[in-house]
Amino acid sequence: MPTLQGLFRQLAGPAFERLPGLIQRVHTGAASATFSGACDVERGRHWLARLAGRVAGMPSAARQIPLRVRIDADAAGEVWTRHFGSREMRSRLQARDGLLIEQLGPLTVAFELVPLADCLRWSPRGGRVLGIPLPARFFSQIHAVECTATQRYTFEVRAALPFMGLIVHYRGWLEPDGRHPNRLPRSGPAASGPPPLPAC
Repeated sequence: MPTLQGLFRQLAGPAFERLPGLIQRVHTGAASATFSGACDVERGRHWLARLAGRVAGMPSAARQIPLRVRIDADAAGEVWTRHFGSREMRSRLQARDGLLIEQLGPLTVAFELVPLADCLRWSPRGGRVLGIPLPARFFSQIHAVECTATQRYTFEVRAALPFMGLIVHYRGWLEPDGRHPNRLPRSGPAASGPPPLPAC
C-alpha cells in the first residue's frame, strides 16, 4: 500500500533506490510532509487555456513566487496541495496498472515514472478530460521532471494541449520545511531565479 512503502517507490521499483537522496526524500510515503521554496510561472494566452487553468486552480504568471507544498498519503495514494503565494492547487495521485494517475480538476493524466541517473521523469501515457478518455498523443505535450541542482530538489512542469497550446509552465525548487522555516533565502541562486535544471 502507498502508505507503507510510498507511492513513488512502489511505481518506480528497485530503480527508486538509485535516485538522488533529495528526490527520494520528497517521496518517502510519510503520512504528511511539507516543503517550501519558490518558482517561476508562465501561463498560456489562449482563452481555452486560461479557462482550463482557472478551473484547475493553476497559479497566475509570476516570477519567484513563494511556493509551499504539502503531501498527504493515505491508503488510496497521495494528495498534493500546492500553495503558489495565496493560490491553492490540489491534485490526487494514485497507482493504477503500473502508472501514476494524477487528477487535477477536469484533467486526469496517466504517467509512467522514468528514473534516470539524476532525475525522475513523468512521461504521459494517456488520460481523460471531463471523464472522456483520449489517446496518449493528446497528452504528449504534458511533461514533468524532478532533478537535483545546487544541492536542491528542483522541478519543471509544462502542460499544453491541442487546440489551446500552453496551459501552464512552472519551474523552481523546494526544500523540506525546517531548513528555511517560513521564509525564502535572501541570497544565493534562489534570489535571482530557480537554479538551472540539468538536461535529463
